[in-house]
Amino acid sequence: MYKLIKMTRLLRILKIVKERSKLLKYLNEILKIGIGFDRLMFLFMVSLIVCHIITCVWLIQSEVLSDLGQGTWKDSDDIKKMQEEDNKFGLYMTSFYYTVTTITTVGYGDISGTNVAERSIATIIMLIGVIGFSFGTGSLASVMSTYDQTNAGL
Repeated sequence: MYKLIKMTRLLRILKIVKERSKLLKYLNEILKIGIGFDRLMFLFMVSLIVCHIITCVWLIQSEVLSDLGQGTWKDSDDIKKMQEEDNKFGLYMTSFYYTVTTITTVGYGDISGTNVAERSIATIIMLIGVIGFSFGTGSLASVMSTYDQTNAGL
């Protein structure tokens, strides 16, 4: 239950989305960047936040399943060594690596779901990745189109 409470605290990160206009206005004043770059930076920040949240979900679900006595992705020898060394950053980075390779659809296969719950979460991560790529590609095309139109008028 404690882990679930920690998960809800992660949603506080989404307050950054509310402060987006202030943050981007401040960056624009300092760096003299255009609106297109603002949109790309926002997309990048949101992507990092989504990856972090999914990474935390991936770690939490493996802890819960381990507590229930089920095998998880953390049962491999390399991961067990990290756990024995109490290397929480290494464990987080391994989970972050899994999240990024899954979202970007690269999926090297060195880390994968070993049970139904993990495979279900992995499927959701893949769907988030597809939607994110579609949105990102559309935003990038829009920014480049606007940039081209602005430069053509010069």
